[in-house]
Amino acid sequence: GFLRLSRQPPTHDMGLAPAIRLRARSLAAISNRIKAQCSTKAKLSTAASDSPVAEYVTVTQHDDRTATLTMNHPPVNSLSLEMLQALRDAFVDLDASGCRGFVLASSRPTIFSAGLDITELHNPSEARLREFWSTLQDAFLALYGSRCATVAAIDGHSPAGGCLLAACCDERIMARGKWGIGLNETQLGIVAPFWFADAMRPLMGQRRLDRMLQLGQLLSPDEALAAGLVDELEEHGSGAVLARAREVLGAYVAIDAPARADSKLLLRAEALDRLRARKQDNIDFFVACCMSERYQSRIGAYLDALKERKKR
Repeated sequence: GFLRLSRQPPTHDMGLAPAIRLRARSLAAISNRIKAQCSTKAKLSTAASDSPVAEYVTVTQHDDRTATLTMNHPPVNSLSLEMLQALRDAFVDLDASGCRGFVLASSRPTIFSAGLDITELHNPSEARLREFWSTLQDAFLALYGSRCATVAAIDGHSPAGGCLLAACCDERIMARGKWGIGLNETQLGIVAPFWFADAMRPLMGQRRLDRMLQLGQLLSPDEALAAGLVDELEEHGSGAVLARAREVLGAYVAIDAPARADSKLLLRAEALDRLRARKQDNIDFFVACCMSERYQSRIGAYLDALKERKKR
């Protein structure tokens, strides 16, 4: 794997009981180091983590120093605070680990990610809401600014925040099917923040993004391909999307890593710097909007409609 664990030298002792105690302490020390290095709040495939959010993300490391980061938050990979913490930490750790690139995928059969967990926005405590939005910003900065090559394997629906995750990657491979992808926030009375638009504009262009943001449009896979939002379409099921995503990743990691990463960040630096400079102002603005009576009324009505739909 990418994590290298240092080992203590063997301990020599004259007595059996002290030796057992020293051996136990040595094993405990090694165990603690493993936990410390793997407590990325993401569950690595090679080691268990005691992190409370370990269940949300799985990172599978491959022999060619690439990885597959799989979102696993049933039923729809909604982006709760804990899910965002897991993703942020996984992005940061992969970037720092020597990983050359990774595929961002989903364990859900028809969902990439349903986007932000709306329950986080309904009657929230201000402290948790601030942490939630700050963590979303940090996850965006870590993925959009990653020096790793990144490919999204979109095997299903990908609205709103799910679309943002895909847009942050270097390539997007989507499954054919009756899915939707796009920024549909206005359908809920929400305004997508400027940094969502900054990530989407280079893919779709100003006019197509303008229509999507105002109308809250979700595009079909064919429409997304025509708009430039996704790069390729594959058949749904049988692992075709993930397999193709790994093939595309291989082309990226074959390039000199520093040259490739510097070229990528040359084009993304302005958007990244803009969010970093306005991070706190954006948190304050979002919290004020979210906690307003009008906003809470819209979110409450949406959640009530979901409950009624589930009863049918």
